[in-house]
Amino acid sequence: MDTYLNGIIANYLLMPLIAVVMGGIAIVVAKKNHFLTKKMILYFLSGCVILVLPSISGLFVYNFMPYGYILLQLFYFITGGLNLLIMDTVFEDSVKKHYIFEISFITVMTVAGMAFFSVFFNLCNKLHYGIWASTCLLPFLFPSVYRKACRSFWDIPVEVYKLWLYSSEQEYHGQEEPEYQPMFVIDVELTRKPGDTDPFRLTAKVSGNMNFGQWFKCLLDEYNKKTPSNPVQCYNGQEDYGWVFYVKHSYFHARRYIDPEMTFSANKLKREYTVVARRVFVTDKEKKN
Repeated sequence: MDTYLNGIIANYLLMPLIAVVMGGIAIVVAKKNHFLTKKMILYFLSGCVILVLPSISGLFVYNFMPYGYILLQLFYFITGGLNLLIMDTVFEDSVKKHYIFEISFITVMTVAGMAFFSVFFNLCNKLHYGIWASTCLLPFLFPSVYRKACRSFWDIPVEVYKLWLYSSEQEYHGQEEPEYQPMFVIDVELTRKPGDTDPFRLTAKVSGNMNFGQWFKCLLDEYNKKTPSNPVQCYNGQEDYGWVFYVKHSYFHARRYIDPEMTFSANKLKREYTVVARRVFVTDKEKKN
Protein backbone atom coordinates (compact mmCIF):
# COMPACT_ATOMS: atom_id res chain seq x y z
CA MET A 1 0.00 0.00 0.00
CA ASP A 2 2.80 2.40 0.92
CA THR A 3 4.64 1.57 -2.30
CA TYR A 4 1.49 2.20 -4.34
CA LEU A 5 0.85 5.51 -2.55
CA ASN A 6 4.44 6.62 -3.05
CA GLY A 7 4.12 5.81 -6.73
CA ILE A 8 0.96 7.91 -7.02
CA ILE A 9 2.64 10.86 -5.30
CA ALA A 10 5.85 10.63 -7.32
CA ASN A 11 4.23 10.02 -10.70
CA TYR A 12 1.11 12.19 -10.55
CA LEU A 13 1.18 14.67 -7.66
CA LEU A 14 4.76 15.85 -7.04
CA MET A 15 5.37 17.88 -10.20
CA PRO A 16 1.88 19.47 -10.31
CA LEU A 17 2.27 20.45 -6.66
CA ILE A 18 5.59 22.18 -7.45
CA ALA A 19 3.96 23.91 -10.42
CA VAL A 20 1.05 25.14 -8.27
CA VAL A 21 3.41 26.54 -5.64
CA MET A 22 5.53 28.33 -8.26
CA GLY A 23 2.39 29.58 -9.99
CA GLY A 24 1.04 30.97 -6.73
CA ILE A 25 4.29 32.80 -6.02
CA ALA A 26 4.35 34.14 -9.59
CA ILE A 27 0.78 35.46 -9.28
CA VAL A 28 1.60 37.28 -6.04
CA VAL A 29 4.72 38.85 -7.55
CA ALA A 30 2.90 39.75 -10.79
CA LYS A 31 0.08 41.44 -8.88
CA LYS A 32 2.54 43.39 -6.76
CA ASN A 33 4.35 44.67 -9.87
CA HIS A 34 1.14 45.24 -11.87
CA PHE A 35 2.05 42.64 -14.50
CA LEU A 36 -0.98 40.38 -14.04
CA THR A 37 -3.58 40.87 -16.79
CA LYS A 38 -6.24 38.74 -18.46
CA LYS A 39 -4.14 38.73 -21.62
CA MET A 40 -1.15 37.35 -19.73
CA ILE A 41 -3.23 34.62 -18.04
CA LEU A 42 -4.75 33.57 -21.37
CA TYR A 43 -1.33 33.50 -23.04
CA PHE A 44 0.13 31.49 -20.16
CA LEU A 45 -2.61 28.86 -20.27
CA SER A 46 -2.43 28.60 -24.06
CA GLY A 47 1.34 28.18 -23.89
CA CYS A 48 1.05 25.46 -21.25
CA VAL A 49 -1.42 23.53 -23.41
CA ILE A 50 1.01 23.63 -26.36
CA LEU A 51 3.86 22.46 -24.13
CA VAL A 52 1.84 19.58 -22.67
CA LEU A 53 0.32 18.22 -25.90
CA PRO A 54 3.47 16.30 -26.99
CA SER A 55 3.20 14.23 -23.79
CA ILE A 56 1.09 11.77 -25.80
CA SER A 57 4.45 10.59 -27.17
CA GLY A 58 4.46 8.41 -24.05
CA LEU A 59 2.41 6.00 -26.16
CA PHE A 60 5.64 5.04 -27.91
CA VAL A 61 6.69 3.36 -24.62
CA TYR A 62 10.17 1.91 -25.28
CA ASN A 63 10.61 3.75 -28.57
CA PHE A 64 10.41 7.19 -26.96
CA MET A 65 14.09 7.06 -26.02
CA PRO A 66 16.20 8.39 -27.57
CA TYR A 67 14.59 9.52 -30.83
CA GLY A 68 11.34 10.88 -29.45
CA TYR A 69 13.19 12.69 -26.67
CA ILE A 70 15.67 14.32 -29.06
CA LEU A 71 12.95 15.36 -31.52
CA LEU A 72 10.94 16.92 -28.70
CA GLN A 73 14.01 18.84 -27.52
CA LEU A 74 14.35 20.29 -31.02
CA PHE A 75 10.62 21.06 -31.09
CA TYR A 76 10.73 22.89 -27.76
CA PHE A 77 13.84 24.84 -28.75
CA ILE A 78 12.10 26.11 -31.90
CA THR A 79 8.92 26.77 -29.91
CA GLY A 80 10.96 28.77 -27.38
CA GLY A 81 12.26 30.99 -30.18
CA LEU A 82 8.75 31.53 -31.56
CA ASN A 83 7.51 32.24 -28.05
CA LEU A 84 10.05 35.07 -27.73
CA LEU A 85 8.89 36.64 -30.98
CA ILE A 86 5.25 36.49 -29.87
CA MET A 87 6.03 37.83 -26.39
CA ASP A 88 7.88 40.77 -27.95
CA THR A 89 4.60 41.69 -29.64
CA VAL A 90 2.06 40.78 -26.96
CA PHE A 91 4.02 42.05 -23.94
CA GLU A 92 6.21 44.60 -25.73
CA ASP A 93 6.64 47.09 -22.89
CA SER A 94 7.16 44.51 -20.14
CA VAL A 95 9.67 42.44 -22.12
CA LYS A 96 11.74 45.44 -23.21
CA LYS A 97 11.89 47.06 -19.78
CA HIS A 98 12.09 44.03 -17.49
CA TYR A 99 14.09 40.93 -18.43
CA ILE A 100 13.15 39.51 -15.04
CA PHE A 101 9.54 39.47 -16.29
CA GLU A 102 10.51 37.60 -19.44
CA ILE A 103 12.65 34.92 -17.80
CA SER A 104 10.25 34.46 -14.85
CA PHE A 105 7.24 34.11 -17.13
CA ILE A 106 8.99 31.58 -19.36
CA THR A 107 10.42 29.65 -16.39
CA VAL A 108 7.03 29.29 -14.68
CA MET A 109 5.46 28.27 -18.00
CA THR A 110 8.21 25.69 -18.52
CA VAL A 111 7.86 24.23 -15.01
CA ALA A 112 4.07 24.08 -15.35
CA GLY A 113 4.45 22.43 -18.74
CA MET A 114 6.93 19.90 -17.33
CA ALA A 115 4.59 19.13 -14.43
CA PHE A 116 1.57 18.25 -16.53
CA PHE A 117 3.72 16.73 -19.28
CA SER A 118 5.01 14.21 -16.73
CA VAL A 119 1.47 13.42 -15.54
CA PHE A 120 0.02 12.79 -19.00
CA PHE A 121 3.18 11.00 -20.12
CA ASN A 122 2.82 8.57 -17.20
CA LEU A 123 -0.84 8.02 -18.10
CA CYS A 124 0.27 7.06 -21.62
CA ASN A 125 3.35 5.08 -20.62
CA LYS A 126 3.41 2.08 -18.29
CA LEU A 127 7.09 2.64 -17.47
CA HIS A 128 6.27 5.80 -15.50
CA TYR A 129 9.40 7.86 -16.17
CA GLY A 130 7.46 11.04 -16.94
CA ILE A 131 9.56 13.26 -14.67
CA TRP A 132 12.73 12.38 -16.58
CA ALA A 133 10.97 12.59 -19.94
CA SER A 134 9.66 16.06 -19.06
CA THR A 135 13.23 17.42 -19.05
CA CYS A 136 12.94 17.56 -22.84
CA LEU A 137 11.10 20.87 -22.23
CA LEU A 138 14.21 22.60 -20.88
CA PRO A 139 15.37 23.83 -24.33
CA PHE A 140 12.25 26.02 -24.29
CA LEU A 141 14.23 28.30 -21.95
CA PHE A 142 17.42 28.43 -24.02
CA PRO A 143 16.43 31.08 -26.64
CA SER A 144 15.61 33.62 -23.93
CA VAL A 145 18.87 33.00 -22.07
CA TYR A 146 20.87 33.06 -25.31
CA ARG A 147 19.29 36.33 -26.46
CA LYS A 148 19.95 37.96 -23.10
CA ALA A 149 23.58 36.80 -23.19
CA CYS A 150 24.04 38.27 -26.68
CA ARG A 151 22.46 41.58 -25.70
CA SER A 152 24.59 41.79 -22.58
CA PHE A 153 27.68 41.12 -24.67
CA TRP A 154 26.85 43.89 -27.16
CA ASP A 155 26.08 46.27 -24.30
CA ILE A 156 29.66 46.01 -23.03
CA PRO A 157 31.24 49.40 -23.81
CA VAL A 158 33.97 49.59 -26.40
CA GLU A 159 37.43 49.49 -24.88
CA VAL A 160 38.86 52.94 -24.31
CA TYR A 161 42.37 53.54 -25.57
CA LYS A 162 44.57 56.55 -26.17
CA LEU A 163 45.86 57.08 -29.69
CA TRP A 164 49.54 57.88 -30.22
CA LEU A 165 50.55 59.77 -33.35
CA TYR A 166 53.99 59.30 -34.82
CA SER A 167 55.55 62.62 -35.74
CA SER A 168 58.78 62.89 -37.69
CA GLU A 169 59.19 66.46 -36.42
CA GLN A 170 58.98 65.53 -32.75
CA GLU A 171 62.33 65.01 -31.08
CA TYR A 172 63.24 63.10 -27.97
CA HIS A 173 64.73 65.25 -25.21
CA GLY A 174 65.39 62.70 -22.48
CA GLN A 175 63.53 61.83 -19.32
CA GLU A 176 61.47 64.17 -17.21
CA GLU A 177 62.25 62.08 -14.13
CA PRO A 178 66.03 62.08 -13.63
CA GLU A 179 66.11 59.59 -10.75
CA TYR A 180 67.67 56.26 -11.54
CA GLN A 181 65.47 53.21 -11.93
CA PRO A 182 66.58 49.65 -12.74
CA MET A 183 66.61 48.62 -16.39
CA PHE A 184 64.62 45.66 -17.66
CA VAL A 185 63.93 43.97 -20.98
CA ILE A 186 60.64 44.32 -22.83
CA ASP A 187 59.38 43.11 -26.23
CA VAL A 188 57.28 45.02 -28.74
CA GLU A 189 55.27 43.10 -31.34
CA LEU A 190 54.44 44.98 -34.55
CA THR A 191 54.38 44.68 -38.34
CA ARG A 192 56.63 46.45 -40.82
CA LYS A 193 53.73 47.68 -42.93
CA PRO A 194 49.91 47.62 -42.87
CA GLY A 195 48.42 44.36 -44.04
CA ASP A 196 51.33 42.19 -42.92
CA THR A 197 50.12 38.94 -41.39
CA ASP A 198 53.47 38.01 -39.90
CA PRO A 199 54.39 40.36 -37.03
CA PHE A 200 57.91 40.52 -35.65
CA ARG A 201 59.33 41.52 -32.28
CA LEU A 202 61.79 44.15 -31.16
CA THR A 203 63.54 43.66 -27.84
CA ALA A 204 64.93 46.60 -25.91
CA LYS A 205 65.99 47.65 -22.44
CA VAL A 206 63.89 50.24 -20.65
CA SER A 207 63.56 51.81 -17.22
CA GLY A 208 60.40 52.56 -15.32
CA ASN A 209 60.74 56.35 -15.59
CA MET A 210 60.86 56.39 -19.42
CA ASN A 211 57.94 57.95 -21.26
CA PHE A 212 56.41 55.19 -23.36
CA GLY A 213 55.52 57.29 -26.41
CA GLN A 214 58.93 58.94 -26.61
CA TRP A 215 60.65 55.59 -26.14
CA PHE A 216 58.59 53.96 -28.89
CA LYS A 217 59.47 56.76 -31.35
CA CYS A 218 63.18 56.29 -30.59
CA LEU A 219 62.77 52.54 -31.06
CA LEU A 220 61.22 53.01 -34.50
CA ASP A 221 63.76 55.61 -35.61
CA GLU A 222 66.74 53.53 -34.53
CA TYR A 223 65.38 50.37 -36.13
CA ASN A 224 64.73 52.15 -39.43
CA LYS A 225 68.27 53.57 -39.43
CA LYS A 226 69.75 50.11 -38.92
CA THR A 227 67.52 48.39 -41.51
CA PRO A 228 66.80 50.97 -44.24
CA SER A 229 66.08 48.20 -46.75
CA ASN A 230 63.16 46.82 -44.72
CA PRO A 231 61.91 49.59 -42.41
CA VAL A 232 58.80 49.89 -40.29
CA GLN A 233 56.42 52.13 -42.20
CA CYS A 234 55.50 55.23 -40.20
CA TYR A 235 53.71 57.04 -43.07
CA ASN A 236 50.85 56.11 -45.35
CA GLY A 237 52.34 58.16 -48.16
CA GLN A 238 50.93 61.51 -47.04
CA GLU A 239 50.78 61.59 -43.26
CA ASP A 240 51.93 59.79 -40.13
CA TYR A 241 50.22 56.67 -38.79
CA GLY A 242 48.39 56.51 -35.49
CA TRP A 243 49.21 53.69 -33.09
CA VAL A 244 47.56 51.95 -30.15
CA PHE A 245 49.38 49.77 -27.63
CA TYR A 246 48.19 46.99 -25.38
CA VAL A 247 49.38 44.06 -23.32
CA LYS A 248 47.69 40.68 -23.61
CA HIS A 249 49.09 38.08 -21.24
CA SER A 250 47.23 35.08 -22.67
CA TYR A 251 44.21 34.01 -24.70
CA PHE A 252 42.04 34.01 -21.58
CA HIS A 253 43.02 37.52 -20.45
CA ALA A 254 41.50 40.72 -21.79
CA ARG A 255 43.63 43.36 -23.46
CA ARG A 256 45.04 46.07 -21.22
CA TYR A 257 45.63 49.25 -23.17
CA ILE A 258 48.68 51.43 -22.56
CA ASP A 259 48.70 55.20 -22.22
CA PRO A 260 51.60 56.38 -24.44
CA GLU A 261 51.83 59.66 -22.54
CA MET A 262 52.69 57.89 -19.30
CA THR A 263 55.86 56.14 -18.14
CA PHE A 264 56.48 52.40 -18.05
CA SER A 265 55.98 52.39 -14.28
CA ALA A 266 52.68 54.27 -14.53
CA ASN A 267 51.49 51.79 -17.15
CA LYS A 268 52.50 48.93 -14.83
CA LEU A 269 54.74 47.35 -17.44
CA LYS A 270 57.13 44.76 -16.07
CA ARG A 271 60.07 42.63 -17.09
CA GLU A 272 59.54 40.32 -20.08
CA TYR A 273 56.14 41.80 -20.95
CA THR A 274 55.20 41.85 -24.64
CA VAL A 275 53.58 45.07 -25.83
CA VAL A 276 51.50 44.80 -29.00
CA ALA A 277 51.64 47.89 -31.25
CA ARG A 278 48.96 48.28 -33.92
CA ARG A 279 48.45 50.94 -36.59
CA VAL A 280 45.02 52.55 -36.70
CA PHE A 281 43.17 54.91 -39.00
CA VAL A 282 43.25 58.48 -37.74
CA THR A 283 40.17 60.68 -38.03
CA ASP A 284 40.30 64.47 -38.23
CA LYS A 285 38.73 64.69 -34.77
CA GLU A 286 41.45 62.47 -33.26
CA LYS A 287 44.15 64.59 -34.90
CA LYS A 288 42.78 67.74 -33.28
CA ASN A 289 42.64 66.04 -29.89
